[in-house]
Formats: sequence, structure tokens, C-alpha cells
Amino acid sequence: MQNPFAIILRKKTRFTRIIEHSLFWLTYFGFYIFYQVLSYDYDLYLAIRDNVLFLLIDICIAYIIIYLSDKFLIKQRYFILISLSIITISFGVFLYRILFIHLINGYFYEKSDMSFWEFHYLNYLYGLSFPVALINILHLLRKWVNSQNEMLEIAKLQVNQELNFLKIQMNQHFLFNTLNNIDSLIYSDPETASQTIVNLSNLLRYSIYETDVQRVTVKKEIENIINFIELYELRLAESDKIELKISGNYDNLFIVPRLFIPFIENALIYGKKDDDSKIYISITFCDKKVILTTMNQVKKIEYFKQGGVGIKNIKRTLDLAYQERYSLDIKNKDNWFTVKLVINLDDEGDNEMYNC
Repeated sequence: MQNPFAIILRKKTRFTRIIEHSLFWLTYFGFYIFYQVLSYDYDLYLAIRDNVLFLLIDICIAYIIIYLSDKFLIKQRYFILISLSIITISFGVFLYRILFIHLINGYFYEKSDMSFWEFHYLNYLYGLSFPVALINILHLLRKWVNSQNEMLEIAKLQVNQELNFLKIQMNQHFLFNTLNNIDSLIYSDPETASQTIVNLSNLLRYSIYETDVQRVTVKKEIENIINFIELYELRLAESDKIELKISGNYDNLFIVPRLFIPFIENALIYGKKDDDSKIYISITFCDKKVILTTMNQVKKIEYFKQGGVGIKNIKRTLDLAYQERYSLDIKNKDNWFTVKLVINLDDEGDNEMYNC
């Protein structure tokens, strides 16, 4: 069944948005002029001439308020938003009065005996606030619907990621190899065998039960990555080399679950790990920004496509969850495959990227 909000939620070009907003203002202005002509027996030409400049003020004030809402509402800075909105609307009323006194009354009708300060503030306020409030309500409604749809898409993608994860990583072959390695360790190294069982249990529990939320703590995600790599290392020879480096402070940070596993998985599966090469996995935290880097020499380049298993879903999840607050760079140069993913884990309203 097609999403009933498909028309509202479809991606729009800048030109399309300009057309839509222009149609809104033309429609509003047309109804306003129609009301004035019918209700006050106003001449059509004079009604358009006298009100078109008021419309320009409405447009300017409306988009200033939209900008303020986008900047402060999502950060829950309500006092700043309300204060700046009141100042902006008051400034709009002041412009209304200047336009009426000096252009409409003074120039068009050649009347100069009207006092600037003797007017009904509420009448001006209503005339300005109605179109400004109307377009802001429509703007916030669209953002809310988009947000709900993005949350739904992220949830669907997480389900797909979980299925891919269980099919590829937690499939029978993976479990068989892991259990086989545990079996061989029971007699030679019982302590390691016991710890491996705990790691496998934690990995399964995290994948099935703990990732049904939009965000998990970075601490849990790091623990899951370490468990995954430790289990994978059981299948390797002593000469194989994997270097994992985690640095920086990630206390009180949250992230969409299992964003890193597909990149790490591809590095482990397709990377050379012999005496002449090594797989490098680095996760660095700096000023609420996380940087994942994987480097590996490719052993089977024909099996590794830049999309990778699960990479397409991960890219879509990044687009939905972090929008302009991430960068992903994938390179295959001189037989070295490099992935660098940078995500700003700061609050949703701040797109600034910090320098580490």
C-alpha cells in the first residue's frame, strides 16, 4: 500500500519549493484582495496597489520566523524563540505603520496630517500575524510528517539490517565455526572458551533484543563491535593481523545501532590478514564527533563491490538519521580499500563539524 503522505514527503528540488511557496502567497493574496473588494467595495486596482507592499513585509517576516523556528525550536530554546519572534513581529508592525503613513497615506492619497503613533496596534498585529502564522503552521506540519516518516523508514531499515546481520553474521556457518572453536578450546583453554561463550551470548542478545530502539549508547555499540571482532579472531591463524584502536571519550553519547558493523565486516571478510598485511580498524571520538576508519588490502576484489552487503541500507540510514551531519568516503586505491565515516553526534539542531 502506498504511503498516504507520499506527495507531501517526496524529495523536492529548490525550484519546486519556490513554486509551491509562490503559489501559497499568490493564493493568500488573491483571497485577501477578493475579500476586500467584496466586503468594502474596494476598487480592484487600488486594493492590489495598496496591499502588495504589505504582502512583501508579510513574506519577509514569515521566513524570518521560519528560520528562528528551525534554529531554536528543535533545541528546545523556547524563551529565545518567543523573544526573537515577538521582536520580529513588532518590527513588522513598525514597517506596516511606516508604509501606511509615508507611502499609502502620504504619497498615494497625499494626506500628511496623520500621527505616526496613533493607531490600533492589534489591528496591525492581526493583519501581519495571520499569514505569518499560517505558513509557519504548514511548515511545522510538514516537518513533523517528514520526521514521522523518517522514523518509520529508519525502523524498517533497522529490521532489514537485523535480518541481513542474522543471515550473514549469525548464520549457521558463522555459528558453526564459532561453536567449533569453542569446542576445541574447552580442553586446551577452558577460561577462553567460557569467555567466548559469553561474547557470543552478548552478541546475540544485543542483535536481537537491545537494538529495537532508534539510539543506543555508544558504550554498548563499542562493546558489540569488540565482541564481534573477538569472535571473528577465533577463526584466524596466529599470523593473521587485525588492529583495533578505540580512542577518545564517548560517555553519554548515543548512536543509531549497528552503523559500523557492515564496514568492519567487509574489512574482515575481504581484507588480507597475513604476515605482509594487516587490517586496521580505528574508532576515534572527539568533541562529540565519531570517526570510523577501516583500511585493508583487498584479497578478492571481484567479490567486493562498493555497495557491499548492508552498505546500501547503512547509507540510507545515515541520510535519514544524520542528514548533513555525516560524511562517508570509500576509496579503492593501489589495492588498499579505505573507508572513512565521520558522524557528528551533537544535538540535532547543530550541523557544525568540529576539528580534531
